[in-house]
Amino acid sequence: MTETMTGYNGKIAYIDLTKKEVVVKPLDPEIAEDYIGGTGLSAKLIYDLLSEDDYKKLKKDPYDSVNPIVYATGPVTGTPRPASGRYSVSGISPLTNHWGEGTSGGFFCINLRKSGYDALVITGKSEKPCYILIENGEIKFKDAAKLWGKGTYETQEAIKDQMKINGLRIACIGPAAENLVRYACIMNDEGRAQGRCGLGAIMGSKKLKAIAIQKHSKITGQNKKAILELRKKIDEEKEQLSQLLPIMQYLYGTNLYMDMGMFAGDVPAYYFTESEFPAEILTEKTIKEHLPVFTSGCAGCTIKCAKHTVIVHNSKEIVTDGPEFETVASYGPLCGLFDREQVALAGHLANIYGFDTISSGVSIAFLIYLVKEKIAIDAIKKSLKDIKLEEIDWGNGDLIIKLIKKIALRDGIGDVIAEGVKRMAEKWGVDPELAAHVKGLEIPMHDPRAYAGQALSYMTACCGANHEKGDWFQTEIFGFEAPEFDIINGDNHDITGREKGVMHLQDLRGIDDSAVVCNFHQPSKVSEIAKYVTYASGYDYTPRKLMQAGERIFNLKRVISCKMGITREDDKLPKHVLKVMSSGKTAGLKLDLEDNLKAYYKHREWDWKTGQPTEAKLKELGIIGEGEDIVTDVKLEVTKEEKAELKKLKGKFVPKLKVKALQWEEVFPYLDFIILMANNEVDFFTEFEVADERILFAVSDLPEKEWSWIRIKHGEFSVGRGMIENPTLRLDFKDKSFLMRLLNQDVNIRRAVLTGRIKVKPLGKARVIANFFGLYMNKIGLKLEF
Repeated sequence: MTETMTGYNGKIAYIDLTKKEVVVKPLDPEIAEDYIGGTGLSAKLIYDLLSEDDYKKLKKDPYDSVNPIVYATGPVTGTPRPASGRYSVSGISPLTNHWGEGTSGGFFCINLRKSGYDALVITGKSEKPCYILIENGEIKFKDAAKLWGKGTYETQEAIKDQMKINGLRIACIGPAAENLVRYACIMNDEGRAQGRCGLGAIMGSKKLKAIAIQKHSKITGQNKKAILELRKKIDEEKEQLSQLLPIMQYLYGTNLYMDMGMFAGDVPAYYFTESEFPAEILTEKTIKEHLPVFTSGCAGCTIKCAKHTVIVHNSKEIVTDGPEFETVASYGPLCGLFDREQVALAGHLANIYGFDTISSGVSIAFLIYLVKEKIAIDAIKKSLKDIKLEEIDWGNGDLIIKLIKKIALRDGIGDVIAEGVKRMAEKWGVDPELAAHVKGLEIPMHDPRAYAGQALSYMTACCGANHEKGDWFQTEIFGFEAPEFDIINGDNHDITGREKGVMHLQDLRGIDDSAVVCNFHQPSKVSEIAKYVTYASGYDYTPRKLMQAGERIFNLKRVISCKMGITREDDKLPKHVLKVMSSGKTAGLKLDLEDNLKAYYKHREWDWKTGQPTEAKLKELGIIGEGEDIVTDVKLEVTKEEKAELKKLKGKFVPKLKVKALQWEEVFPYLDFIILMANNEVDFFTEFEVADERILFAVSDLPEKEWSWIRIKHGEFSVGRGMIENPTLRLDFKDKSFLMRLLNQDVNIRRAVLTGRIKVKPLGKARVIANFFGLYMNKIGLKLEF
């Protein structure tokens, strides 16, 4: 802890695996206050670390040595606040090729928090397998040659046996990460997982087998008394449902949701084609009736939702971690499998090999779906080795167990499945709309048709389809609300008017991942969350200030993804998961979220054309300063038809404009020409920081009430003409300097006081000259006159 900070260790360790060097730098107090810790702090560290050349390298190869992987805790980690036993891992995902992150529970987080560092920033590549040992605050490099190839459980035990350090905690990878399975995960405390985005594969590419940490320093600086008093107050004021849910989670873990989720149409089956199945077979209540199940919890957790199930495999009893709901659903109904022991075994093997059960389950189900629908059969046959085509069928548990090993070792067809559904479709020449992912990350076990808000969150989340980055289903089914931030439950299938709530819930979950805490044990008020962070960090957070920090964190992650090539075109769900169901709770439902996405963009203040946060928003949040720009390589695609039309109109108007003014009958074809360019050329589009405007103008010698207009709505330009009674012109420009330039272009307007919002009263026969687009005309050396 530094003299100027409380609630933090005040140090960041930069670890270069190539040079086997460690550089320790102080944590900037302003960065700590603005980005809190965890994934927020990691995003800032990565953003400051990567150059434009680094992004170019990572676009070509996410396994390039410049890709940093960052382990971090937050100020709330390990404090008396319930469910504060978590840490985060962040980097550029090898699965999605943009921002990737995740958190994990257990006890490793406490050792990381007490290591003396707030974050470990790991770069470079080791020539030989190694692991990092942090002992008494000193960072050491240890040989891992004998650990390479071992499973995650065996690795943890081997390091403990080797080092013989009391209280040593370990996070490690398994064979899947060593073989660069793109959704390989990081395991700690036996079966706890940082599961999503394939960050374990980054460790594998760096030949980094594990990080082992001994507790060294104490967690100091937090106002422990205030935290305990707040915790007591929250417990006393809990509503009945809030008291019941933790009890249910203790009894049945995350898998308590299986039957209620199916009833809501929220649990996908048979690769997102059905939502009805015999859920009672796989509920935790039924599992406990048939198999021995034990309970445990993460550090500081009062719920203890973790389950350990005893099954018999190869005539031996083995204790499996979980299985959790997402694992049960992905290997179970999604693959048409309803054998409890085989589902538990599949999850256990995935833990040993070390890969994400969601992405692997979706990828296996995708293979089965393609075979059953007789799609790409010849291509699939070429990938088969010792599996027969007829084996690939719904409910074949033996097949799933076999495929799990093949994925981890990249053997035969496992080599293709290890790439994830997006690349599977590319490899086999399959319609990409059949691949169930968003931005490369496989869709979790909450069907987007069940909750429109969840679907919108999948489309826009910082790392692709991730239910924990904006768990809107919790708002709808469990009633978590924050009305002051528009987080309000309502119609499950219509999010219209509540898009801002989806945005704010994403920001709130970003705060959880930065604090770092588990959202299973969440205070019911944002003001209480703000107090927890205040008491733990030493910084004074009001609810508004805290939510602004969440917004800052979310937007910075978006900037990083945009630098990696993400655009608005990527913010979509594949058509396969939008198909209308014939039965179940969502039967007959047709989900169309285009208008909701536009509203979301408007609230976020993102550029509809490029998908990037606007410069004004980034400056408002302090992500960039005055005079700075965000450089990206986004290129807008223009269709062949649009190119042909542009060429035709340029041929018509450009020569004419050089010699004379347009006639009235040519005005609308000319405006069509301008609009085509406005909707397809980045330079033109970005001149107009306009959210939703209607620009009216009249031309001399026309009827007094006949008007023409240019409509700019959510970044799309259109044009019209008609009769308007008492017309009022509203300009809502955020960039006042641009508005001043516009109004000085000899535009004949009676204008009000310049406040950023201008009303122009009815103009009668007064002319508004149509050189609204004068800035663009000047750029290409043309002049428009009437």
